[in-house]
Parts: sequence; C-alpha cells; structure tokens
Amino acid sequence: MKLQQNIRIIVSALFFLLASSLTHAKEPKFYVISPKISKELTDFYFNHGFKPRRSIPSNLSPQDNIIFYDCQISNELEHLQILYVCHQPNESDITTSAFLIPVPSPVDQLTLAQTVMAQDLNIAVFYSRNSELQYKYLATNKAEGVKLSGYRSYGSLKFDKDIKEIIKDNDAVLALTDNSIFNTATLRAIMLSTYREHKPIFGPNKAFVQAGSIASLHVTDINIAETAIELSNQFQNDEYLPGIYFTKTQQYETNPTAARTLSLDLPLRSEISSTVTRKEAKDVHL
Repeated sequence: MKLQQNIRIIVSALFFLLASSLTHAKEPKFYVISPKISKELTDFYFNHGFKPRRSIPSNLSPQDNIIFYDCQISNELEHLQILYVCHQPNESDITTSAFLIPVPSPVDQLTLAQTVMAQDLNIAVFYSRNSELQYKYLATNKAEGVKLSGYRSYGSLKFDKDIKEIIKDNDAVLALTDNSIFNTATLRAIMLSTYREHKPIFGPNKAFVQAGSIASLHVTDINIAETAIELSNQFQNDEYLPGIYFTKTQQYETNPTAARTLSLDLPLRSEISSTVTRKEAKDVHL
C-alpha cells in the first residue's frame, strides 16, 4: 500500500514537472539584440520585459519575441520571427521579414509640409540608393492633391545649379533622411539655393530646421524603441508582419524665423500634432 502511494506521488510529481516544462516552453522569451546598444536603451528594453543581448543567443526558438538592430539576415535566423531595425533594409527581404526604419515616416513629413503650406503641393524630392525605399513608400502612400517630382542623386548633385532648375516648377522641397545628400557638407548650399528661389524646404531632421528648414519631424532612440516593442508584440500576436514600417513620433521642430522670411504662417503646434497623428493612423505600408 505504501509503495503504491509513493509510486502515485512520484508519477504525479513527474506529470506536474512535464506539464510545467511544456507550458514554460510555449512562453516566448523577449530579446533585443544589438552589439552597441546604449545604457539608456538597455534599461528601457529591460523595463519592458526584453533581455538586451550583444550577440545572438544560442537558444532562440520560433516562439521568441526578437528585435534585432542589424540588417544582416543569416540562414540560421530564417525560421525565426524577427523585427529588424535598420536604415537600409534589403528590398528582396521585405516580403518575408519585418523592418523598422528608425526615421520619421516620409508620409508624415509630407503631411507636415501640407499643413504648413495649407495648399495642394507640387513638391521636389531628392533621393539616392540609400533612401530609395523611403521615396517609393512616399510615392505609394502620398495624399491626393500632391504631385511628387522625384530626382535621384548618383553622387553628383550640384545644389547651387541643379536645385534652381529642379524646383522652379515646384512649391517646396521635401528632404528625406539621407546623409549622402543632406549632410553638414551640403547644408549651406541647399539652404542658399532654396532661399534664392524663395522656396521652402521641409525635413529631414532637427539640425536642418535649426539651420533654416521650415519644419521637420524627428525621432529619439526611445521613440524607436517604443515603436519596435509595439511592432514586435504585434508580430508575436499576429504571427505575420512582413514589410516596412517607420518610427511613430510626435517630436517635431519648426523655424518661425525661416517661415517669416518666406511669408509663411506656421500653424499652432497642436494643429500640426493632430494633423500628423490622423494621417499616421491611416498610413499603410509597402
């Protein structure tokens, strides 16, 4: 009798351990992988249940929730659901993987320009290989009443000459996030060229607004992390999230002095915020 009781206890204990292990195996682990993640982001992700790692853990499973700050896609990761955070995703991988580009949505930047200009726009957009996906996204999702004039740079764009010719039939210039075109070396020439033509420029970041751009959205590392967590959780729940996404943000900067120079009246910040938020909610992806 005692032996039978002991056997029952042992069997019950083994059954409990097996059930617990199976239940535990189904629970996803939450990882954020980056070789150079900052302490601020490490703390932020850790506080949201993610385990920051500098390299790929060896025990990843298909159920795990993974945010990967790297564009490289290796064969060993193909069976995993991963949200990649990178500036230049490989276009051939977009249909099978999810990518968060850590910059403001170019559609939101265009909405910001429309709100300030208060009119339908003919707008010039310069892009290169580095920002081609941003331009395609913008061309696909732009609002009605907007005409885009896209100009691809192959590294030889002369702003003092080319911009004068390009923007004469456009109302403004929209600068995408692309350091190969819009950087500290080209900033002065870009600003002088647009102001000579009395045409405003919008975007691509806070630094350009301080230098003379009319307005721009901009993102912080925390904005990027918040969006990544939201998308990654959605990925885990829906089990399907391929495509391109941009960082959600309400961080924006305006330059009232530059606006007055071009006889533009800046809307209230609350109006800009609500307009971009409404557009963002309707935004679609490639």
